[in-house]
Amino acid sequence: MVVSVGAAAAVAPTQSVSGAGPKERVMRTSTIVVLIGVALFLLPIPGTFILGTLVVLAGLAARLFGL
Repeated sequence: MVVSVGAAAAVAPTQSVSGAGPKERVMRTSTIVVLIGVALFLLPIPGTFILGTLVVLAGLAARLFGL
């Protein structure tokens, strides 16, 4: 087993050694909209079933157009 000692050992695998910061994986806007729509769809409150469906459809349309 190899054990590294020093500054490079303290850096997380997703972080560059130069200190540029962590690499981010950002969700697409359309994915966030679809997830919000699913959450609304699952709420047991009148009207959220239809609203959730419309939000999911808007998210899918945004995905179709590249957002």
